[in-house]
Amino acid sequence: YECIEHINIPSEIESIPIRKEEYVLIVPKNHYLSNKSEVSLKELENESFIAFCIDNKDKMISYSEFLGYIPKISIRPSEASMLEGLVAAGAGISIVPNTPIINTNSVSILKIKEKIKDKTIYMGWLKDAYMSPIAKIFKDFVISTI
Repeated sequence: YECIEHINIPSEIESIPIRKEEYVLIVPKNHYLSNKSEVSLKELENESFIAFCIDNKDKMISYSEFLGYIPKISIRPSEASMLEGLVAAGAGISIVPNTPIINTNSVSILKIKEKIKDKTIYMGWLKDAYMSPIAKIFKDFVISTI
């Protein structure tokens, strides 16, 4: 069950979405797709994927749901932070949130033609709990920059 994150917020937590990240494909620099700017999911059917999945499957959407086929998974790393290094080493390709920390010296980032639900980053806090003045200032600052 290879997956991307989909989250439900518990009712005792108040939250606000602060950022959306689109999913992109990362491939090694020497991959035949590396010079493309955009790719269709249909083009990836014969590729080997590297897929990270946390244990809580209730919060996940299967790769198969948005690919339309069951992908070949070459590696399932134990940490999400390992994905980029494994892709750079040529162990496979991966679908990841497009973040500024992706090292474009070691992998190429390709937009995906088909729409995959964006990953939403939330800021959350306990509804009825005490919030220190500095935490409130930080929360208000983050909200003001959205």
